[in-house]
Amino acid sequence: MNEKIFYAFNNLAGQYEWLDAIIFFCAEYIGWLMLGGLIVYLFMHQHDRDTEAPKEKWEIFLEQKFYLKAPARNILVILSSAFIAWCIAHIIKDIIAYPRPFLVFAESNMNLLFEHGGYNSFPSGHTTFFAALAVSLTFFHKKLGALYLIGALLIGLARIAGGVHWPIDILAGYALGGVVAYLVVRMLGARH
Repeated sequence: MNEKIFYAFNNLAGQYEWLDAIIFFCAEYIGWLMLGGLIVYLFMHQHDRDTEAPKEKWEIFLEQKFYLKAPARNILVILSSAFIAWCIAHIIKDIIAYPRPFLVFAESNMNLLFEHGGYNSFPSGHTTFFAALAVSLTFFHKKLGALYLIGALLIGLARIAGGVHWPIDILAGYALGGVVAYLVVRMLGARH
């Protein structure tokens, strides 16, 4: 089943140059736009609710010691969840050591748009990072978080189409990123 789904997406690559460019952009560059947009948004967004609810201990600590107000605290929580999820994904990669599709199949059996990363593919580090970013963002802004979830989905699907990940890698990345983001945001007592 994993191979059938892989080939269904991978067969999209190599058909048209414009489609290959879109796949490559989604797999490699859309994440950078998401990160930049997130930082700009969080610094520009007004945080009116900060004055309504009592602050958590960690918020008071960051405010007093590092002068981090709401926008910077929110960025810290969101980026921390993404980074922690990414680190966990790479630990799992080293333990499981599942090879990437382009290492399993001869290039004549698949469309490889780019080689990326090392030998291990499970779970997808990109998908894990951006799924965690999107899920943690939904705690602060639901609509923007939903847009970022779509971005994470595009990244994952493009990495299958590009030939560097299996569908199971992407699904595991979404699950891992979502769970880690939820736990980090809840542990830090973030408010929305």
